[in-house]
Amino acid sequence: SPCTIPGGSERTITIGGWSKGWAMTGWRLGWITGPKVVMDGVKKINVSAATHVATFMMPAATVALSLEGETAAMASSFKARCELIHGLLSELPGVVVPKPEGAFYAFCDITGTGMTDIEFAQRALDEAKVQLIPGSLLEGGEGYVRISYATSPENIREGVKRLSTWLNNQ
Repeated sequence: SPCTIPGGSERTITIGGWSKGWAMTGWRLGWITGPKVVMDGVKKINVSAATHVATFMMPAATVALSLEGETAAMASSFKARCELIHGLLSELPGVVVPKPEGAFYAFCDITGTGMTDIEFAQRALDEAKVQLIPGSLLEGGEGYVRISYATSPENIREGVKRLSTWLNNQ
């Protein structure tokens, strides 16, 4: 980190959060550090733009920071799930799956199925009982669907099996 270089903390703004590093997705909990002059301005903006953190989150976040070994194990687990879902989704007809590079999601190109992303997601829910997010709800995602792998390997296998059965019966 540039902050560790002599004089670096006077010239560096660091922003972080718990969502990905500690699997606290949805908590919307983060931090920012920087030179006092910058932080004084951030405080003014933050007071009017953000709500306060729920009190139960504060001790949980503090504990999370002390679990360095746990985060390495968790990262390894997510890497294995990423490999699993990528391999399984890559076998689906009409679906192209770039290897996920972050977060807990695979972003699948479903244009080869002949369906729009909205139709694909709705039919996957109705017919395969698998919930996906249409890519058109996200910036630049038309023709794609997002699927989470923040679940057990068993759930990943079951979900992709349902998608496979559904797509192969089209």
